[in-house]
Formats: sequence, structure tokens, C-alpha cells
Amino acid sequence: MGMSYVFDIGRETVWSPANTTGRVYTGLLTLANEAFELDPGANVISSDYYEFEPNAFTAFVNRLLEIYENDDPAPLVTMLHGFLKISIVMATRAGLSLSPTGERGRAIIDHAGRLGHTMPDL
Repeated sequence: MGMSYVFDIGRETVWSPANTTGRVYTGLLTLANEAFELDPGANVISSDYYEFEPNAFTAFVNRLLEIYENDDPAPLVTMLHGFLKISIVMATRAGLSLSPTGERGRAIIDHAGRLGHTMPDL
């Protein structure tokens, strides 16, 4: 495995995290896919290189936003928080359109913007 992961949306590299961080994100991606029956549109090019189909990733993140905004169980919202923020940064970097419907969704998008400065891309 390489020193870092590469995540592309369409032809745009949106994030290139360190190996361990990339492995954790892809693990969470798999769990979200299974738990919520959502397809993130991920195409595994190699073990450390993922390419996402833009429309599918947009739908994936928007559905996670909807779950985040409308679910009351604090543990679920807490678990989604970090994963969703990273996914929002990736979507934003690719110019994808996100559709929060409430204050909680708008707030996490705002907070994700601040996180983006700490997430390397190529």
C-alpha cells in the first residue's frame, strides 16, 4: 500500500490523506453503504485510489445530510458528524450541489468549510 490515498470525484482529486486516515475513511464509507443501503458511487481503482461518480456521491452525501438533520439518537448523529464533514469537504471541492434542509445541516456544512483547510489534496 502507498503512503497516502487518493480520492477523486470525476476527474478532480479532492483529498489525499495519509494511509491510516484513508483506510479509516474507506472503512466508514463501507459501513455507511451497508447500514443505510446507500451507494456512494465509489470505483476502487487500486487499494489506495478511489474514484467517485459525481451524481452518486452527491446523492450519498445529501442522504447522509438528511439522516443527520432528522435523526434524534445522539449516538448516531455523533458518529455521522466527522464522516459527514469530510464527505462534505470532498463534495464541495468537486463543485457538487448539497441540499441541507435545516439548521443542523447548514451548520455542519459551515463547520466542514473550516475543516477543509486541514485536508490535503494534490
